[in-house]
Amino acid sequence: MPRWTPERIIADLIAGTRSLTFGAPVTHVYNPLIYAREPHMRYWADYGTRPKRVILVGMNPGPWGMVQTGIPFGDPEMVRDWLR
Repeated sequence: MPRWTPERIIADLIAGTRSLTFGAPVTHVYNPLIYAREPHMRYWADYGTRPKRVILVGMNPGPWGMVQTGIPFGDPEMVRDWLR
């Protein structure tokens, strides 16, 4: 089994960001690696397993991006209708 799997990478990122704290004016912080982990892992399983030189990972903040789908730079309609 490869040393670096998506599950291992995500677990390491969660562990590394868990202790982050922010001062005022920040009042709320959410971690999509935690709350959107299940759909994000489905995305990796379907589209991130083949060898590649580069994979873009990020978050499209707001109500129409990863907050809905767990897929970086995602559009909910495209995810639902095209990616299923």
